[in-house]
Amino acid sequence: MRLTMRAFVFVFVGCFIAALTGSPPSRAAYGQAVVQTVTVDAQANVFAAGVGGLKANGGGKKPTVIQFEPFKKQVLWFTNIVGKVSCCSGGSTFNGPEGGTNAGGSTDIQSSGGISGIIDKNRTMFLVGVFIGSPGPAAPGPTRLDVTYKGQTLAFQKDKDAWKQVAPASKAADSAKMDALLTALTNTRANSFADSRTATGLESPELAVTVKYEDGQKQEKVSFARKGTDAFARREGDVSAAKLDAGQLDAIEKALDAVK
Repeated sequence: MRLTMRAFVFVFVGCFIAALTGSPPSRAAYGQAVVQTVTVDAQANVFAAGVGGLKANGGGKKPTVIQFEPFKKQVLWFTNIVGKVSCCSGGSTFNGPEGGTNAGGSTDIQSSGGISGIIDKNRTMFLVGVFIGSPGPAAPGPTRLDVTYKGQTLAFQKDKDAWKQVAPASKAADSAKMDALLTALTNTRANSFADSRTATGLESPELAVTVKYEDGQKQEKVSFARKGTDAFARREGDVSAAKLDAGQLDAIEKALDAVK
């Protein structure tokens, strides 16, 4: 009989000098709990579980892996997690598995090796994990869509045909609403282009959208703003701003509010 195995891989995000020990029941098989204590090295690299291993995904050490046979109503629990980590080869400030504010206080890591990246604008160096199945991740990693709107950063990623929100909270995203948002973005057209003397408001945009693709190696960022009754957009790296029909920006924001 051939068994399909799944694994749960978990590591810290960032650069560390300490290790952590946790005690998760790795599975509950037909009413029986299997208890397992594991140690997560502070230099473990979660992307090493992806295509290319450590060499292709930034080095470090191999992640801790718990393997199990999948079946319905299986639950993975972490009943106790202890330990601290510190940044940058011996820093004096430590934090636990929930993360902290070391190294700038903001996390933005690209997808790699077929494993999605992660964004958290308020924490760094926290414990993360990923479920992988057989035959394992496939490159490129999921598409990520980052949106800064009304002072809040929203991040979405697509894995195969499913979208999910990954920041500020992790939750499923409605596919129809995501399609509506993408349609509103791709339907945006310039009516004209503003010269350098035109006030556009883009020095403080009300909306910024970043699309990352090809395993996070490429990205496009567009900022949007209003000035009076006019709306403007500018792609990162461009000198000129495009003048839009304000209704187009209204449609984008309406679609974004529906997704949130």
